[in-house]
Amino acid sequence: MQNLMRDAAWMIDALSAKARPMPSWIRPEDRMPPVGRPVLICREKDLGVPIVEQARYLGAVGGKLPWKVYGANLSKVDWWMEMPEPPEVET
Repeated sequence: MQNLMRDAAWMIDALSAKARPMPSWIRPEDRMPPVGRPVLICREKDLGVPIVEQARYLGAVGGKLPWKVYGANLSKVDWWMEMPEPPEVET
């Protein structure tokens, strides 16, 4: 019975006003993120397998769309989204 009550309390918290919506994926053709802000990107990697990683948009340079990912620059990103808010920590 205690487990059921604990699980119900967790579900109520998750569905309450505390729950924050996740950002959604945006195509670079539709809109670019602010220059220098960390975002999540989704791009095609090995053999067409998508990968999600953190990146920064550096701004349009020479007609390309450079992104900084772990010290490397990318010219093509399929999708991006704002970073989600970190979890709230109760103190």
